[in-house]
Amino acid sequence: MRLSHVSYRVRDRLKAAEFFARAFKCRELQDLDLGGGVRCLLMAAHEQKAGYETRRSTLVDLTAGNSIPTGVWTDFHMAHSVIIYDGDANTEVGNWVSRHGGGLYSLAYEVFDVATEMSRWRQTGLGSFTTTKPIESEGMFQAISDPHPITGVVYELLQIRDPSLRKYHKPFVGEY
Repeated sequence: MRLSHVSYRVRDRLKAAEFFARAFKCRELQDLDLGGGVRCLLMAAHEQKAGYETRRSTLVDLTAGNSIPTGVWTDFHMAHSVIIYDGDANTEVGNWVSRHGGGLYSLAYEVFDVATEMSRWRQTGLGSFTTTKPIESEGMFQAISDPHPITGVVYELLQIRDPSLRKYHKPFVGEY
């Protein structure tokens, strides 16, 4: 499993984009008007390397701020994209920002089999989803979780069948 993208819902996507450009060297790929008063700015990491980098894994103790080497080798990489949404007051995105004040909305992970992961999540009580089976669209399957009761984050599971979609897939805006 690897991180595909991170999405935010904010009051002003252009101000947020400026922050990501300055802080993390992201660059704008596309500014989309999704219709109905919702807009989305897609950004990519400034430096993207082919494949993965392998480094020694480190566990972070959040209470003390200490790093604990685990001795486990694992893959680390930058998410393919950062997606920043804003929306007019009466849109689903605008209403979400009004309720939550803006911020991290979802994390998307690429998995080998979305249907299997959905079943595993349900059977083990990890979370629930907005649909009973994977959504099929544009060369991929995806599942969108309900906001997680522990983290408050929406998790998106992606099974990419068309490798060209790894850099970009059409953002989905729905009531979730």
